[in-house]
Amino acid sequence: MEKHKKRIGRAVVVSAWLALFCQFGFRATFAVLKTPMAQDMGWSQAEVSLGYSIMMIGSAFMAFVCGIIAERHGAKVTYLFAAVFGGLGFCAASRVQSLWAYYLIFGVITGLGTGTLWATASFMLRSWFVGQSYAKMYGIAFSGAPVAQVALTQFVMFCLGGGDPSLWRSAVFNLGALIFVLLLVAAFLGKKTPKSYDMQPFGSTGTEHHHHEAHAWTLKDGAKTYAFWGLTLTWMFGIIAEFTVWTQIVSYWVSELDMAPSRAATLYGFIGFLGIIFMPLLGFLGDKFTARFDLEAHGRKRLCQAGLIAGILACICLLGQPAIPASLRFVAGIFSCALFAIYWGIFPGSVVGYLGSVINGGGLGRILGLCMFIAIGLGPAIGAYMGGLLRDIAGNYTASMIFALAAYAVGLIIATTLPVVNEHPALKRLRPEFE
Repeated sequence: MEKHKKRIGRAVVVSAWLALFCQFGFRATFAVLKTPMAQDMGWSQAEVSLGYSIMMIGSAFMAFVCGIIAERHGAKVTYLFAAVFGGLGFCAASRVQSLWAYYLIFGVITGLGTGTLWATASFMLRSWFVGQSYAKMYGIAFSGAPVAQVALTQFVMFCLGGGDPSLWRSAVFNLGALIFVLLLVAAFLGKKTPKSYDMQPFGSTGTEHHHHEAHAWTLKDGAKTYAFWGLTLTWMFGIIAEFTVWTQIVSYWVSELDMAPSRAATLYGFIGFLGIIFMPLLGFLGDKFTARFDLEAHGRKRLCQAGLIAGILACICLLGQPAIPASLRFVAGIFSCALFAIYWGIFPGSVVGYLGSVINGGGLGRILGLCMFIAIGLGPAIGAYMGGLLRDIAGNYTASMIFALAAYAVGLIIATTLPVVNEHPALKRLRPEFE
């Protein structure tokens, strides 16, 4: 039984790694694709970024739906859906000839496909790994995201190597075909929750099982708690900042610092390279840090704050680059990339870990799905669109980076108010303890 459980655990982590690799492959490559796409089609940066925003809204809707589906039927169904709508949808997007078709195929159809990935992977990881087993496994699985940023950014740059803006079409088609195959593998490896196999999660003490059965959470229960809304807003503002940076940072380096596009793309990929190292390492350290607190939620809350502080420092470093000698700007860029990688290695896993520790009963999938529906529906849409819009209004990308800095700061302020104790409404309510 124990060997079988370990095999299932490995399959959960590998399938989640593939899902997150594909999810963040869509995201990472947009920063490289949007400029040749705009040049070839004659669209503005705001118009191109709006397509990405629509994709993220569709993604958020499916995150909510798939949280319920994954909780009931497991990951196979949602990963297969992503392969068809996400992978093949991206292939179809390479053939668009008009702005409305771009919004429909790249925005809506591909968005519905990609929406199943992050939510399913996060839910399955938190379902199978709790306590001091959680963050390290999440870190290993989430390392698929920075690997995608390194590998797929270079893959797309290779496809665009001829310098002809119209080559974005072949780059998008090839990327979609690759993602389709990888998601078929993820669907093959996908599993159900531990309860479906009459097992308990790794790291479980055994006492949680009965609590989960007796006090399952509904969406209404979750929506009544400050923990849910505080975390959702914290996550949303972090994502607003994150997507503002990710979609504009390459253009910022090229436009504001006169950096060669290939050099800027390489520097952007360096965030992913560092993330490959930082995510498993920070996951391991995060579990050790959380173990120092009596309540897991307390440790996860502190880690959320630490991640947002890293994002603030990274934006300050970015904004300071134009003021330093040209010979030192690339080095300063590496330092800002390191800070973004630290943010990336800490914040997403800590958000899901915090929610799982306060919504400590059955029903996490649907509540996580609702949280992602709001945070990922509004966050990326606002961040990506505002990044392009502020550039069009101000005529530079500095305004976009200032906006990202402000969003990180708002997220940090809200994170400081998160309660570390939150009980099911069916139980006797305790006054939330604020730290």
